[in-house]
Amino acid sequence: MIVIADAHENPGGLSQEFKKAILCARLDGSPLVCAGDTFNLIPYGLRAYRNSRTFNDLLSLLDDHQIILLEGNHDPIHWLDRLFKDHPNVIILKDLLIDDIYIAHGHRWGPLWSWLPFFAEPLNRYANRYFPGTWYRFAKWAGWMPSAVQGEKRYHSVVLSLLVRALRYRSEKIYKVAMGHSHKQYDVREDGNIIVASIPPLVTRTILSGTDTLEFLSI
Repeated sequence: MIVIADAHENPGGLSQEFKKAILCARLDGSPLVCAGDTFNLIPYGLRAYRNSRTFNDLLSLLDDHQIILLEGNHDPIHWLDRLFKDHPNVIILKDLLIDDIYIAHGHRWGPLWSWLPFFAEPLNRYANRYFPGTWYRFAKWAGWMPSAVQGEKRYHSVVLSLLVRALRYRSEKIYKVAMGHSHKQYDVREDGNIIVASIPPLVTRTILSGTDTLEFLSI
């Protein structure tokens, strides 16, 4: 199993790292699991991705190979459903449990995401319809035009918050936990084994491999 997170692919075409991840999954003979924020549907909007170079590149490289897209804060699950509704090899899920590993983007463990989705999606639709240029400039100024590379200080507190909640989830469900969202590679170990992993962003060319253990490998 190959798991990546936080690719933040823009509409203009897939990154070389994402293309390599697809190739690795095809060679491995297993689905590619993308643990959220695969696309920047927020703030670009759904319309920007329909028949985009990124959309067409993805389907062409997959060639009916299965990919599992988990929702993230930048790609809401119902928007992903609408984008790929005619492509059965693209599986859209909120989260995923494989053997004893629970995989999710992790944003819903953050303090803002109990209420922010009620505002973010309608605002994004309205702004993209009526003043997209101003919206993009504002989103870039505010740090909402994400990439796989983000600042150390901005995400350090997010990682700690997510790890605490992931550990709590693990203690309740007895699962290993793999998550994205933090843009940092962190792990928590028990008897030398990783039990909670914060998956680093795609640009680091790292993957999470294995179903009985969690291990970071280079693509």
